Parts: sequence; C-alpha cells; structure tokens
Amino acid sequence: LNDYEEGTWTPTILSYSGVTTSSIRTYGIYTKIGRICHIHAKIAATLSSLPGQNWNISGLPFTSLDASDSYQRAIITIGGDCVNLGGNAIGKAHFRTNGTNLQGVYLNSGSTAYWTYNTMDSTSFELNIHGFYTTT
Repeated sequence: LNDYEEGTWTPTILSYSGVTTSSIRTYGIYTKIGRICHIHAKIAATLSSLPGQNWNISGLPFTSLDASDSYQRAIITIGGDCVNLGGNAIGKAHFRTNGTNLQGVYLNSGSTAYWTYNTMDSTSFELNIHGFYTTT
C-alpha cells in the first residue's frame, strides 16, 4: 500500500460537433492502489439536442493502460439511479477505457456497437458509473 491515493475527478461529456449542454452537474471520486484505479461518478445534464454522436466521457483521473480490445481494456458499469438513458443502456450499455476517456458501447446482436446520444429518452438525464481500470 505504498502507492495509495484518494481524490476527486471531474467527469465531462466529451464535446463533439452537435453535443452541447445547457446544464451539467458532475461528481467523481477515485481510489488508486498501485496501478488499479477505482472510480465512481454521477452526471446530471441537459443537452441542447440528441445528436447521433457517440457517448464519451473524458477526464479520467489517470491514463488507462491500454486502448485496444486485444489487450487490457477495462469495462465501467452503469448503475444506480439512472434516468432517461434509453433502451440501449438498460442491461446492455457500459463504458470502456480509452486513454483518459470512457467510450459508451453496448452489445448489439453479439457484436459491439457505439452508444449514441440520439438513443436516449430525453435531453435531460442522470447517469451513475462505477468500475476500476489499470493505469499506465
């Protein structure tokens, strides 16, 4: 336990063309033990619209070890009191690490598909995520 750290991080909806927020509240905490970083975050936001862009969250407290499916890419689960995330999120969607970002993906007929904003139920939503990943 000589490499132990606790702190906060700021999860941010990665801004692509067409993805803008009119309000956002975020909360993130982490515990890092050695090269394993445990994270929890809550995001409550209202988007200006629901474009077809991929769901991505940036701002992980540490860079993940790998951004490749062929090696060690962590899976971060969705849970808790989530609201208006759409049918792809319920029991299917999760986030996977990609550098300091989380990519929203879900299982679609046995293969990976990218989770997009336009599949959500509403422009206002709440999201809770939790998981751990290996850092560089």
